[in-house]
Amino acid sequence: MCVFALAAAPAVAGAAGAAGTAAATAATASAFTAANIAANVGVFSGILGTGMSMYGQMQQGQAAKAQANYQAQVAERNKQVLEYQAQDRAEQGQLQEEQQRLKVRQLMGTQRAALSASGVTLDDGSAVDLLTDTAAIGEMDAQTIRHNTAKDLWAIRNQQQGLDAESTLLMSRGKASAQAGAIGAASSLLGGANKVADDWYRFEKG
Repeated sequence: MCVFALAAAPAVAGAAGAAGTAAATAATASAFTAANIAANVGVFSGILGTGMSMYGQMQQGQAAKAQANYQAQVAERNKQVLEYQAQDRAEQGQLQEEQQRLKVRQLMGTQRAALSASGVTLDDGSAVDLLTDTAAIGEMDAQTIRHNTAKDLWAIRNQQQGLDAESTLLMSRGKASAQAGAIGAASSLLGGANKVADDWYRFEKG
């Protein structure tokens, strides 16, 4: 009985050792699998984060460009409105000037009629002076109308130049924003790629 027990003891011990080795191997494999999964998840998360960062920067750049382009279009429309106003003001000024000269000619006609009715000859000194003064004052008024028209047109043209410069600046700013977004996305890609490579290297080395 004792001899059998002694003989069986090594077999039992061997079986127990094999079972322990198998358990340890399984535990190691399980740990390796868990670490591998964790590393893969980390790498995937890094790639996903890089992609999201790139997308966000690209979208931000495009949104800034779209906003700048919209503002530039508004400036262009306002410039066109000013062009219509300039044309209308020029036509009004010309019409007012013509009306002023017509009014002076009518006034001078009335004066000639009145002078003739009073028995004053039109080549008389006083009649000539009166008609000359009327013509001169009328012309001064017409020139004042022309000057005011030109001044208003200058102000409108000046506003147009300002809007043109604003539109050009906005378009340039929009292009710069899009380029900045692309550069930022490229930087995120390089930074993300370096981080993913570093994480994978550490996993392989560990």
